[in-house]
Amino acid sequence: MGGSTEVRSHATVTLAPRAARPLWHGHPWVRDDAIARVEGSPRSGDVVRVVDERGAVIDYALWGERSRIRARTLGVGADWPAGWETSLLPAAFWDARLAEAVRRRAAAGLPSAATTAYRLLNSEGDHTPGVIVDVFGGVAAVQLTTAAAVRHADAIASAVSALSGVSGVVLQVDARQAESEGFDERTSLSLGVVPDVVEIVEANVTYLVQPLGLQKTGHYCDQRENRALFGGLARGRRCLDAHAYTGGFALHAALGGAASVVAVDSSRPALDRAAENTAKNGCADRVELRRAKVEDALADSAERGERFDLISLDPPKLAASRRDLERAMRKVEALCAQALRVLAPEGILMIASCSHAIGPDDLKAALGAAAGREHRPLSVLATTEQPPDHPYPVAMREGRYLSAVTVSA
Repeated sequence: MGGSTEVRSHATVTLAPRAARPLWHGHPWVRDDAIARVEGSPRSGDVVRVVDERGAVIDYALWGERSRIRARTLGVGADWPAGWETSLLPAAFWDARLAEAVRRRAAAGLPSAATTAYRLLNSEGDHTPGVIVDVFGGVAAVQLTTAAAVRHADAIASAVSALSGVSGVVLQVDARQAESEGFDERTSLSLGVVPDVVEIVEANVTYLVQPLGLQKTGHYCDQRENRALFGGLARGRRCLDAHAYTGGFALHAALGGAASVVAVDSSRPALDRAAENTAKNGCADRVELRRAKVEDALADSAERGERFDLISLDPPKLAASRRDLERAMRKVEALCAQALRVLAPEGILMIASCSHAIGPDDLKAALGAAAGREHRPLSVLATTEQPPDHPYPVAMREGRYLSAVTVSA
């Protein structure tokens, strides 16, 4: 990064000795224990200047008063653009970031006639910390995960609403993050036309999506490529979509020519939407929906001698951090072992993790341990991550949060 430009109205955050190296490599977070001193009195959402122990400017960042991640860098480098406001980010910042994101998604072929749902902003991966935007056809669903981002809510919503092709914007905050960072989880707004349910297409499969209605922004765009892989393996097979939510893997399997499909989830609203989705795609007669905890459903299938040729396991986040890894790995191993008991000979199993703490090597370790317990040797067919509309900084392990491993028995 280049030389610095003095902007006296910015508070300056000086890092402790040796704490700057991750940031010079591109990691976007400044934790509270990495800070030597703060010059000025920034509020959450203020722009601060981050310098190393020698005073060299690394980047500018958004400040979070109560967060353990005290500052999140903005990717502007050492030179603050002339003419920009100095306390809060100007509209020009959000406009520029959105324009860059649109170009990147277009280069990845998004959106298209076959896929009208995708992630437009992925927080630190697009240098918009605390801001996630998923586009569902003509509706943009915005989720804010930090107090700093909430302070910019109006400017963010206005910038997103100006996008070509977007007729409505709905914005809410992440309740869990609101509790941990101490901001108002009731913050919400909508602009333009936002229908209760939006019809989208993903790899030519139709979904009915309720923006911000069930979980997260209403649809997990990050599993798009894994769902397509699952569907491509389904022809003629008996398939199980465990943790089915609104039926994503089940739909791709059914439309991919599966002999039969069972979708299991414990949420009645999610299964109701899955039923609507199967009807919308003309495959309701080929997908059996079962409401149960996945562990109970697997145990029941094993007891009845029911077997599947292709299984998807997509559990909720089991490890929020590396501190939870040992306990979470026991759960993953047990889940894999249960799945192997109902996996037919020469069957295929896909398991995903939506936690950065459980990466592909961890999944393979759990699969290996389960294979040993069940005496079912496994071979890896594919290791996948989140798709290109979910980018993350190269130095940010935490940004690579989605991993999946597909194995054959």
